[in-house]
Amino acid sequence: MADLAAKFPLAHPDFHPFLGFFPGFDITVHPAEGIRPFTAAFPPPPMPDPAVASVESIEIPGKAGQAPLRLLVVRPVGTKKVPVVLGIHGGGFLMGAPEMDIALYGHFAAAGFAVVSPDYRLAPEHPYPAAYDDCELAYNYIVSDEGQKAHNIDGTRVAAWGSSAGSALATGLAIRLNQKSAGKALKVVLMDSSVADQRIIYPSQAPNHPNAIYHSVWTAKNSEAMYSYTFGNVDVKSLPIEASPLLSTNDADFKGLAPHVVTSCELDSLADMGSIYADRLKGAGVDVAYRMFKGGPHAYLTLVPTSALAVESMAYYEAALVKYLA
Repeated sequence: MADLAAKFPLAHPDFHPFLGFFPGFDITVHPAEGIRPFTAAFPPPPMPDPAVASVESIEIPGKAGQAPLRLLVVRPVGTKKVPVVLGIHGGGFLMGAPEMDIALYGHFAAAGFAVVSPDYRLAPEHPYPAAYDDCELAYNYIVSDEGQKAHNIDGTRVAAWGSSAGSALATGLAIRLNQKSAGKALKVVLMDSSVADQRIIYPSQAPNHPNAIYHSVWTAKNSEAMYSYTFGNVDVKSLPIEASPLLSTNDADFKGLAPHVVTSCELDSLADMGSIYADRLKGAGVDVAYRMFKGGPHAYLTLVPTSALAVESMAYYEAALVKYLA
């Protein structure tokens, strides 16, 4: 452990074992043959205490011609109607499932919030905009009479939380709903390990960045491969704003957008993106809070949910939900 502390001096001690032994994600091979079976072998996170939260998996009709969409529903035990969080997992649009963030969702349930998390379609089998469409489908279910009655949730008090690619989906959904004149359909968007740009232009993404030794969880090369799988040969500059919000130079693209709580991990190749996006939104008149979590690598809340910094992050997001959904 002393050797790991010396090798990773900027990391919170809870992450030394993880950083020391995690080989990184290899996405040079097809995700179905590489990262998906690799991550499927991870030990499953503990389920919430059944005395505190119920957990169920349901299916709703998919888009026309598509398979049903699975939703993981985590709800506080009891009969009271509760506000709800649309929880969106990360995984570079290529891997993952709602259960990977069950520790956070159990925390939210213990605090009095339900969570509905879509098992959205993954690239490259389902490239953009499939994941965005599925998240919108899940949101529509949450606010529908059917969804509200089935789970005793309040469709007028809805937040979105997402990590990494999930954060891109969360803010992208908010932009999409806003463009459809839904106004502040979401009460708040919580972005963890924030992603708001598909370009690779930020200093923290450089392979010679001083913190590059900590970037094994997600590198700029991973971002390049992810783009190819998810967006194909589409020129990044021609992407819709929902898919790469920092492309926008027009404040009108963000007018009326839901409040955002944007966070970054200090030791993340994407670290610069969160603060720049927060400043961009704030400059466009959006209600924004920003925080950099010191000592944390990319997506630590998902990958090491029992760490002290993850617990602190959960409390931070919970406070934001209380503020905006109370």
